Amino acid sequence: MTLFDYYLQYMTELWEGKRPAPEGVTLPEGGDENGRIQALGQQLQAMGMASFVRACAAQDGTELPEELFKESGDLGGFEAFLRNVDDGAGAPEPEIAPEPDRDADKHAFEVLLDCIARELAREKTLAGVHVTVTAGPTQEALDPVRYLTNHSSGRMGYAIAREAALRGAEVTLISGPTALQPPMGVTVRPVVSAQDMLEAVQDTLPETDILIKAAAVADYRPATVSEHKMKKSDGELSIPLSRTEDILHWVSEHRHPGLFVCGFSMETRDMVANSQAKLEKKKVDMICANNLKVSGAGFGVDTNILTVITRQGVEELPLMGKEDAAGQVIDRAVALLGEG
Repeated sequence: MTLFDYYLQYMTELWEGKRPAPEGVTLPEGGDENGRIQALGQQLQAMGMASFVRACAAQDGTELPEELFKESGDLGGFEAFLRNVDDGAGAPEPEIAPEPDRDADKHAFEVLLDCIARELAREKTLAGVHVTVTAGPTQEALDPVRYLTNHSSGRMGYAIAREAALRGAEVTLISGPTALQPPMGVTVRPVVSAQDMLEAVQDTLPETDILIKAAAVADYRPATVSEHKMKKSDGELSIPLSRTEDILHWVSEHRHPGLFVCGFSMETRDMVANSQAKLEKKKVDMICANNLKVSGAGFGVDTNILTVITRQGVEELPLMGKEDAAGQVIDRAVALLGEG
């Protein structure tokens, strides 16, 4: 058993009430599961990783090698070890951290909280289901320096991928360029252009049960890409654009029986009418629409206001965080898939 396995087993038993909390730790009570996990995480972070691990080991009668810890403080080999963990399985052996690193300490806790959440926070209602999610923007090259893109941060798609993984799904996240940390337990396929994203969807579609296309894919790309940096001149510049291939249209022509498809629609006017037209034209099962001009919705914020459009009707959801919105999207997808 690796140190990571030991920690996760310990935390799972602690959370399920099968063992008492170590000295200095109080198990949060009441509220939803996510809130309790976050409260525990804040408590452990304040306590310090090394102190917590020592307390766990002392209560368990387990001797941990001192080389896991640095004399100078809370950071050490355990944090370096956690920093190298990808998915909680097959973790590497502990290393000695060369210098204290507070960012690494914070990330270590985020890794652990995600692992605990994966084990405990959701019923595994999507076990055995393969979910593919697209997220983020695409970048369409103009020359070696410049490209066309949009303001998508990828947060909504990443939140959906994480929620599906928490529910036990096998998740593939096809992501355009973002600054986000990939969710744990998710297979990430990075892409850059709309063509890259199309090819990734084509590759994964045969094994996909639920496709949620939350990416903001470019509709147009430069008709030609300059081999060298385009130099400015005194006159105006016109850039001819060519249409990118419509991914949802391709999916509509190649979908297999039983596949559930959810698209996203970002509008600035006539949101419901435009999204209903997209639902029919693209032959998808559900559209999640939002209006960029409504405060709290759209790009670059932690919240969203979704309108869920299906052939059964239109449902307006209130303002909520993108993590909560992701749960609403998954709930409705699963319900409609079950009806099919």
